[in-house]
Amino acid sequence: MAEIEYVKKVDDLIKLKLVLVSCTNKKGLVSNDGIEGVPENGILGKIAEKNPDVVFISTGGTYKLLKEAGLPVIQVSEYTKYPEMKTGLVKSLHPAIHAGLLAHNHTSSDDEFMKENGLKYIDALIVNFYALIK
Repeated sequence: MAEIEYVKKVDDLIKLKLVLVSCTNKKGLVSNDGIEGVPENGILGKIAEKNPDVVFISTGGTYKLLKEAGLPVIQVSEYTKYPEMKTGLVKSLHPAIHAGLLAHNHTSSDDEFMKENGLKYIDALIVNFYALIK
């Protein structure tokens, strides 16, 4: 049986260039909102501080919040070059998003596919969902 290895210590920062953000609850994204353990400039502010070349992809209220906070952000519809529905739905269900999240950047066939189709790897996804039970 193979031995399972795991990370025991993180000693290098993983550089983030492209991050998809879709959050219903926006507390703590760009300020700490009095939340213990959240950086003063929020989770996304800290990511941008540590990764000066990062660009966030977002929509709606989250896009507006990030833009107002001065963070580098692009609308999903601008990124995918495909409009969102008037109700705001189905904005991130797009092959450019899925490929960016799921492609293996260490696999030559995936890397070739991404290059051939002008797609970019998405390094991280920050998301929270609607509460199922109130």
